[in-house]
Amino acid sequence: MRGATLSKGDALRAGSASPSGPGGPRYANPLARRGRRGHTPAVSPPTDRVRTALTWIAAAALLAGFARLAADTPWPLFATALLPAAFAAAAVVRLDHHAHAPRRLLFGAFLWGAVVAPAAALALNEALRGWIGEVAGPSEAARLTGGFAAPAVEEIAKATALAILAVVWRRDLRGVVDGIVFGALIGIGFTMAENLYYFALAAVAGGTAGLAESVYLRAALGGLLHPTFTATTGAGLGWARGAPRGVGRLAGPVVGLGLAILQHVAWNTTGAPWLDAATCGPAAAACALDGRLHYWLLSAPAIVLLFIGPGLTGLALLTRRARRSARESIAGFVP
Repeated sequence: MRGATLSKGDALRAGSASPSGPGGPRYANPLARRGRRGHTPAVSPPTDRVRTALTWIAAAALLAGFARLAADTPWPLFATALLPAAFAAAAVVRLDHHAHAPRRLLFGAFLWGAVVAPAAALALNEALRGWIGEVAGPSEAARLTGGFAAPAVEEIAKATALAILAVVWRRDLRGVVDGIVFGALIGIGFTMAENLYYFALAAVAGGTAGLAESVYLRAALGGLLHPTFTATTGAGLGWARGAPRGVGRLAGPVVGLGLAILQHVAWNTTGAPWLDAATCGPAAAACALDGRLHYWLLSAPAIVLLFIGPGLTGLALLTRRARRSARESIAGFVP
């Protein structure tokens, strides 16, 4: 039959998660999502109509929040935070170039990271800081919240979007690569929202030089921190989506989230203080650069790489494995 033969291009468009495991083509039947050639359903199923309605509602809410964020921020600072995020997001989307995830969902993941996750995390962190302060005192509350509570709260706030995608838009989060891409975009949005605050702090404390130094530290060097953390959660969830039924489907998201929180805790308790000590404070404007270029050009990149290198390596290996499985499955489809 004409519609039963699958070309190599059709197989590539099938995506990146295995029908029997976490790393092969995106759909068990590559024709399932597109429908057979020449056949278009006359009426969309009720679940599709509900999904479409939820998409428009979520898009309106996220766009309104993003517009409010932009309106409340001086445009030079907003542009300074947005441009690195836009370049990073474009690079991440290329990882998913065969899966063709809807652009509206990719953009929605970024907006969740920039709007919803920071607001939710800020509210919960402040509540936890107040509660711990009543028990252990303000200084201890600041240490425990910043080092341990905040990483868990922030990663859960970001992971909530991945959980929603897996439930409502499950056809678009089918494997490890999808999870990594969506998670990284959420992390990029979160980083942009955080940078709005830190760039403003640096500009006030150190003027143009302070802002430039902060952009270097937080966007150029630290811009991969949150994307790596949340992509780890996404990889676990994506692995579970392609795994056989059983313990693996429960263990994948739990392990992914646990590793994301662990990386975040390690950075907040050790990496960030180490970097601050090497570069004269979080605003990067407390001392002159004279005589300290080796810290900025050697020590700071080494510190950041030490803490995100293992996570990035693991994500790269998972992506490579998914690509290899996809190629093997494509070879099986093509006569």
